Amino acid sequence: MKKTIMRMAAMLFAVALLVGAMPVTNYAAVSNVTYKVEEIFATPQQKVYVVNQVTGEKTEKALYCIQHDNIWPTATNKEGAANKATTYTLADKDEYLLTDEQIEVIKKILFAGYPYNGKGYANELVSWGMDDAAAGATQAIVWNYVKSCGVPANTKDAGLPTSEEDPIIGGLTEAIVAYANSDESITPPSSSNITIKGTGVLAENDGVWETEVTIVNPAGWNPTYNLKLPEGVKAVDVQGNEITSVSGGVAFKLVAQDAESVKAGSVLKVETELTYPTNFQQYNTTDMYKDGFSGNTYPYQTMITLDIETVDMNGSLALTTKSADDPDDDGDDDGNKDNKGDDDDDKGAVNTSDNSPIVPFAGLFAASVAGIVAVVRARRRA
Repeated sequence: MKKTIMRMAAMLFAVALLVGAMPVTNYAAVSNVTYKVEEIFATPQQKVYVVNQVTGEKTEKALYCIQHDNIWPTATNKEGAANKATTYTLADKDEYLLTDEQIEVIKKILFAGYPYNGKGYANELVSWGMDDAAAGATQAIVWNYVKSCGVPANTKDAGLPTSEEDPIIGGLTEAIVAYANSDESITPPSSSNITIKGTGVLAENDGVWETEVTIVNPAGWNPTYNLKLPEGVKAVDVQGNEITSVSGGVAFKLVAQDAESVKAGSVLKVETELTYPTNFQQYNTTDMYKDGFSGNTYPYQTMITLDIETVDMNGSLALTTKSADDPDDDGDDDGNKDNKGDDDDDKGAVNTSDNSPIVPFAGLFAASVAGIVAVVRARRRA
């Protein structure tokens, strides 16, 4: 019953967003696309594309607005005529409306929000088919933040419920805000190798052969690692429960029924995938929206987007057993043996770059109101 009520609340919020200002609902992330000349072409179907006017390549993009007071690119005028093509150019860095520090915050908001859902916060909404609600909440968080940064054309407040008022939408927004303020890294690790601490030498203990292993997290990251175990060996947590995945920094054991179970050439393989934001882009336009009745013109919104990349990480640890005839083979080496992925796996390594400091934005929810509040229409003259 509680789940049903929560779902209904999220649906109400989504309905409010559908009649208000919101990003388009058809998204596709783009990885490191370089344009010499850029335009945004917005169709009446609300699909937004970035069109490379040199090559003709057209790529669907997830765009968000950073000027709440202005007009969404695909708004229809009061005569019902859709703007079939609003032309944008990719802004130079000196034209950005946000500082480097503020862009780092925005990157984390978009990365954790919809459609990238890089932290899994929107899983429940997406599983319900409530993508619009997740997208609208992401846009509202962006508006609230850029308003606090003093970006022009942001006099409106984008109301959002708290987690007490709406556990789903409020919980999503508060989780995204907390992540954007955290020290968690969005800079890729310097290597695609996974470091594994442990000797890989299984020794007999109460009739079971075992060794302790810990996976070392890359600085600023805390992913879940998948364990690929050789035949005859299993992994267990500290309670003795069998596991196939583990978090970094958490000790676990590799166990076998006997020494013969650890066959020659046995190797523990560890894999994970790190997804992170890369290029931030701002799109500017000089096109103006014309009101079909009054004839007045109004500026369109400045738009932003983000590129996402993924690096596959892997590591391995060779396994053997302690010989009963070799008392000097204690099998622990003080537990300080580091085992990393093979050098051949380093082909996918990504260079680390310095990460700009995150600027906290306390008071982001100062505009929150009780209950579910519709995001103010961006195309207010639609």
